[in-house]
Amino acid sequence: MIDAVMNRSSKNFHFAIRVPASTSNLGPGFDVFGLALGLYLGIEARPSGTGSHQLEITGADAADLQNQKRNLILEVARKTAAAHHFKLPGLHLKIHSDIPLARGLGSSAAAIIGGISIAECFSRRSFSTSEIFRMALNFEAHPDNLAACLLGGFTAAQVDLRRSAWVRRLPLDRHLRVIVAIPELRISTHLARQVLPPTYPRADVVSNLQNAVLLSHALGEVSHFESRHLFSDRLHQPYRARLLPGLTEAIQLPKMAGLVGVFLSGSGSTLAALATSNFESIGRRLQKCFSNHGLSSKMQVLSIDRKGRRTRRLKPR
Repeated sequence: MIDAVMNRSSKNFHFAIRVPASTSNLGPGFDVFGLALGLYLGIEARPSGTGSHQLEITGADAADLQNQKRNLILEVARKTAAAHHFKLPGLHLKIHSDIPLARGLGSSAAAIIGGISIAECFSRRSFSTSEIFRMALNFEAHPDNLAACLLGGFTAAQVDLRRSAWVRRLPLDRHLRVIVAIPELRISTHLARQVLPPTYPRADVVSNLQNAVLLSHALGEVSHFESRHLFSDRLHQPYRARLLPGLTEAIQLPKMAGLVGVFLSGSGSTLAALATSNFESIGRRLQKCFSNHGLSSKMQVLSIDRKGRRTRRLKPR
């Protein structure tokens, strides 16, 4: 009976959901820092009227997302609804993503937040931020990208032993843009974690802590800081360099006008730079780090998304 009432009352529901891509770590902030980017996953969700799910998918790597059984957005939406004790109606999902898969730009985090948002829309109530994170952490154990794509801006996140997240937005200079060089090479998060050591020397951990704390302040007003050295990392980038030719050269780029810092985006394979000007020249230098090793790449200059996930109800068709 409850399912029947839900199906009748939701037949005219039609929602649009927009979730930003994200970069994470920013060098020393391993599994802590996230930054939302002006590159998006868009979803339109409405009842299909047939009782079954229908997917219409376009954009980056669309062919990889067509299989319903492996579509993370749909899986998360179903499981979130079940956890909140209701069943979704058959859905027609129109999905367009500009976020490439397995490039360190938060495609899975965006899909997870998108799936939870679908369930939230059809639940007819708002989920709290803590509820969203509790659900999201069932699908992705690391909160950095999740925090950025949900809240927008520059975020720091921590997960406690109860698997709930403590998240804060940090100040960010309004002049900053993100330049990315996205290679054809894919690197899975699983593989990128496998190359990391089980333990670290104390000096490496202390160095990252110092740089991450100071970087969280420096990015609020970059004109007041010489911040290039604060992007230095000893916990993940030196080990992941064996998976990504050109990474070592990129993080050692000489000083350039407008360049604030260079880092591996998430677990890779994208190279990212923060800058206040001279964006195209910096992007070409990142691409050259790849081309020197025979890798082609696509360069983009991205704004920083400061709003995070958005949902709105559309008029029924």
